[in-house]
Amino acid sequence: MAPRKKIISSCRHLFNPEMQRGAWIALFYFGFGALTALITLKDNRLELALGVHAANNLSFLFVTTKDSVLAVPAMWTAKDIGDPRLEVLMFLLQSLIFYYIFFGRRKKIIQAVPEKNESLEKLS
Repeated sequence: MAPRKKIISSCRHLFNPEMQRGAWIALFYFGFGALTALITLKDNRLELALGVHAANNLSFLFVTTKDSVLAVPAMWTAKDIGDPRLEVLMFLLQSLIFYYIFFGRRKKIIQAVPEKNESLEKLS
């Protein structure tokens, strides 16, 4: 069921003007949908994924392109978009860093905190 939702999420963006840059941008949208689905499944809540999506959309207030679907006045306008493959690669790297920060260190932190029963036994 999750792959269907990712495809539906990607289809919403198929008619955006930036899709003219090629299939790599479609891969970016699919990957972003997969990331937010993974965040939701791993966190068992929707709030973190919604926050990631909102932060991604609000980034257009700072940097935008001429072919962006959101025609908002931004602080900077990128004239040369560059290679879409590099954009996908950067997205994957950022996703791995995000995943590690929010979920990779959690096990180490939880294991480092003693349970209540263990700390009470040491006190007695």
